[in-house]
Amino acid sequence: MKKYLIILLCIFLCVPSAWAIAKAVRIIRYTDGDFAFILLEDGTAEIRRYSGRDIFLEIPSKMKGHPVSGIGDKAFEWRFWMKEVTVPDGVCRIGTGAFSGCYSLETIRLPDSLSSIGDRAFALCRELDAPVLPKKLASIGEEAFDGCSGLEKIELPASVTLEGENPFSNCRKLREIRVASDHPFLRSDGTILYNEEQKRLITYYGDPEADTYTVPQGTERIGSGAFSGCSHLKEIFLPDGVLDLQDHAFYGCSGLTRIGLPSSACRIGNGCFSGCSKLTELVIPEGVSSVGYLAFYNCAALSSVTIPESVTQIGQGAFIGCSRLTVRAAPGSPAHSWCEENGLPCEKAASLS
Repeated sequence: MKKYLIILLCIFLCVPSAWAIAKAVRIIRYTDGDFAFILLEDGTAEIRRYSGRDIFLEIPSKMKGHPVSGIGDKAFEWRFWMKEVTVPDGVCRIGTGAFSGCYSLETIRLPDSLSSIGDRAFALCRELDAPVLPKKLASIGEEAFDGCSGLEKIELPASVTLEGENPFSNCRKLREIRVASDHPFLRSDGTILYNEEQKRLITYYGDPEADTYTVPQGTERIGSGAFSGCSHLKEIFLPDGVLDLQDHAFYGCSGLTRIGLPSSACRIGNGCFSGCSKLTELVIPEGVSSVGYLAFYNCAALSSVTIPESVTQIGQGAFIGCSRLTVRAAPGSPAHSWCEENGLPCEKAASLS
């Protein structure tokens, strides 16, 4: 009996491995010239790798007779010599990081069939300017155009949803975002891209000569990377009602000298004020519960931060590079304890008023 139990146990343990092997065997790579591809269940091809050196590339519409329906993750990553690429009609998906790091890419021609652009699909394509998005495009992924420093304008169709937080972080030349008038929740006013449904400011792309900006009333969230790299802004005014300053919201705002946080604020995200090298002081309002890691990294001029007792979590390295900083916190508060544990000067304030 014991022998049979051992045999059954071996079979049970082997079945998952056998299934994994069988699943892996089905994913076979084929080649067609400079392209490697796989066949999907519907018989169409997904390009997985390109090994050619073409500067002006027209991607074939078929791979060994199979229609191309997708550009796979990282398929053209770091092909920095490419300047123009035409994606064939029939392609529905451009995967994660598909053209990331193609920093010479100036023109990408997208087909009407395209329905999704993956996370960081065109990240760091520094020369890319004004790609025309298909009218039936359904989704644009997280940081899809991050670091596209040459991107000056973009038009979003009524069908599109922005996945994640901000597809246009660190697009420092972006000056025009047009949103289809019949889009159900995205709005653009010539200064910001805004999600009315989530009451979230997605990205700021306003006048590079302006040194102040007032966030619209009704905003509840300052999105991830929303003001990232806006080095010209000296003052930003946040209305009461803002709840969440999301990750890297003001990252690299090196000209920022003043920002007042409203009493409604609940959270300061990771890297939120990182690189705000001219910010000198900040009062964190009662009600904020957490300060993210690297939240004030390299804020070299920061000399005073007031942290209330409501803050119970302070992330690792929150104040690294703040060599002038003294924290004001009530004795016995979590912030006071955190400062003692991390060797940060802390003024024992009996009252934070």
